[in-house]
Amino acid sequence: ESEEYSSEDKIEAGVKWGNLISNINWAYELSNIVFGNLSFSYNRYRSNINTKMITSSSYNSNDIKNEFELNFFSGIEDFSLKNDYNIYINGWNSINCGLSYTFHTYSPEVTSVSGSNNNVYEEYYKMTNRVIGNEIIAYVEDEMNFTEKFSINPGIHFNIFNVGDQTYLSLQPRFGMRYSIFKNLSFKGGYAMMNQNIHLLANGIVSMPTDLWVPVTEKIKPITTHQLSGGLFYSLKDWVNISAEGYYKKLNNVIDYKDGISSFSTSENWESKVDQGFGEAYGMEFMAQRNNGNTTGWISYTLSWAYREFPNGGINGGRRYFDKYDSRHQINITLIHKFSEKFDIAASWVFNTGSRVSIPIASYYNPMDNEEDNDYSEILNVYGDRNNFKMPNYHRLDLSLNFHKKKKYGKSTWSINIYNAYNRKNAMFLSTGDSPTTLKAYSIMPFIPTLSYTYSFR
Repeated sequence: ESEEYSSEDKIEAGVKWGNLISNINWAYELSNIVFGNLSFSYNRYRSNINTKMITSSSYNSNDIKNEFELNFFSGIEDFSLKNDYNIYINGWNSINCGLSYTFHTYSPEVTSVSGSNNNVYEEYYKMTNRVIGNEIIAYVEDEMNFTEKFSINPGIHFNIFNVGDQTYLSLQPRFGMRYSIFKNLSFKGGYAMMNQNIHLLANGIVSMPTDLWVPVTEKIKPITTHQLSGGLFYSLKDWVNISAEGYYKKLNNVIDYKDGISSFSTSENWESKVDQGFGEAYGMEFMAQRNNGNTTGWISYTLSWAYREFPNGGINGGRRYFDKYDSRHQINITLIHKFSEKFDIAASWVFNTGSRVSIPIASYYNPMDNEEDNDYSEILNVYGDRNNFKMPNYHRLDLSLNFHKKKKYGKSTWSINIYNAYNRKNAMFLSTGDSPTTLKAYSIMPFIPTLSYTYSFR
């Protein structure tokens, strides 16, 4: 009697993410100098990374299917109510102020491990991490134009953020100024202190789209940023505006994964995987912009640097290193041509120097394995400095054709949009190749045509 046996192994992986945004605005007038705007908004972001390993076997016509599945989910959901006021005191002084409340629901790390053995499903592990936050923001800003040449814009923001038993309070001063050196040439400068109650936690080991938006907690403090900026702005009559602006930014309480920690680890809460430290960023931006005529648009170039440092020594031995999103050169060219009131086209080309990731500087087979065949031995990687590799440069061209039609109560617009018109295969993430000395780049956003409809009420 003959026996028949066959087996097949398969790995499936998928990445899903998306946003849902809705907003309702009501603009109203309290008097001839006081105008208000009341808005309610809902925002939702979700990301899910799924890996499934499937083994199908057949023995004497008996089919058996075994599966092992790992899901890594994160999300944010916000309900916001905001009321802003514009108060025009006189011809040279106006005040902007407002108050907002946001109810945050964060799901920074929902991990599940499940599978089926001999066609029987079982959930092996599930961890749900949900954080509720309540945030109140009040602000006031005063715009004072003392003369045609000189104006200032002082302001203050007050933020209350409650999470669990912890409440964070912050007072954030802002100041801006403008001075006209000549009729068409002016200098603008400013300082701003800002608090951010949400962190971007990026996995930089090789590169995977596993970035998480995580909230402040009782252990993780808000990011505090001090930013200085200044630049020259030149207007060439009604033809083009030219600007050159520099900035310096200092950040406190930024977070990153500790050395040797995997973002997919199911044995620890995300708070225990990270360390808090400092960040620094600076650069210059040059822009030429045209706002008048049938052909409008802008060309901009940015030269920038971004660093991270964690003195506790848990990351990169306490040494300063390039941030994952350090991008040395950025170019943006946008052109819009209006053929008539009914039809216009737009084209936008972007270029960014590749972001940074960490790749192994050496690999070796695990000496504890007893397998004689190295094809079945575990490969261990040795890493050097954090973010030691620059990914390929990113660029793409987007096109849009817009058809407008006036209606009784407003205007309708049909738009034909093309994302990544020349189908550039930009590397979104990397993984190790077939051998320890090679890398594979993956692209997930090819040529994408879309059709949209917009109706604008008068």
